[in-house]
Amino acid sequence: MGNETNVVVGAGALGRALAGLLLERGESVRLVDELPQRELPEGAAFTRADMTDASAARSACEGARAVYMCAWPYLPDWYTRYPAMQDAVVDAAAAAGATLIAADDLYAYGRVDGVVTEETPERPHTRKGELRAEMARGLLARVERGDLEAAIARGPDLYGAWAGQTSAFGGRVFWPAVRGEKVTVMGNLDTAHTVTYARDYARAMITLAEKIDTSRGQVWHVPSAPTMTQRDLLHVIIDEATPGAKAKISVTPSMVFRGIGLFVPYMKELNELLYQWERPLVVGHGKFADAFGAPEVTPHRVAVRETLPWYRTHRDPKAK
Repeated sequence: MGNETNVVVGAGALGRALAGLLLERGESVRLVDELPQRELPEGAAFTRADMTDASAARSACEGARAVYMCAWPYLPDWYTRYPAMQDAVVDAAAAAGATLIAADDLYAYGRVDGVVTEETPERPHTRKGELRAEMARGLLARVERGDLEAAIARGPDLYGAWAGQTSAFGGRVFWPAVRGEKVTVMGNLDTAHTVTYARDYARAMITLAEKIDTSRGQVWHVPSAPTMTQRDLLHVIIDEATPGAKAKISVTPSMVFRGIGLFVPYMKELNELLYQWERPLVVGHGKFADAFGAPEVTPHRVAVRETLPWYRTHRDPKAK
């Protein structure tokens, strides 16, 4: 029968968006996550596996023609779990003879003035940035050696269904907006900040897998809708969530994040990333457009409308 399954590692917002798009195309999908999952996309198979374990990863990826790495460990666990997870998934994809597309973030670039492109030098100034740069180099070296066919899909923070508490534009924005309550964010409201709709990110990863002869061994920025400021995007979300309501927006001062980080491990790790929200972050995807044609990108207002039903039908775990 050959390899015919798409294996999606990570059942978060990006993984589920990917699974949904593949299923809409009539393809076979196996979602893999280390935690039990509910409300799986209709038609998707599910395998529970610790993907830092080489044997479990190989079993989970057996029969795959494409493997999509969409998992992000809990921030405080990055340094112990993330490299092991990538190594196990890379080995598993190679053993299956599958194409691997790995989702990545922008931390490896560090602070950047101007538009961030694939040509931007990697100058990480945080532990997570250094780790991400090292992991990307390691993956691309495996491709260069001929171990497997792979490419990296790099993008900014994303939003969409199932983002919950894992995204800056997830539950901390959408759930209060749906309730008509104040939305609290971090950083600078009035600096340009690119964010990506999960389905657009997922669509780009599928393109990279299908066009592996072109994408092989390279970093690609995923297409995003035109960049807005945080304030402007928040106004779109609030307007769509509670039409006619007055926007109520506040910013948590960076010093508060840093203070809490002295006692809360997750906040300590998040502090490293505040720079992306305190200064402009504009991400270019011209390389992708030049290689594959004008990308299908969802306007933010449309993407917000598609996202809101999930937040209206799922309970905010932090709500009273």
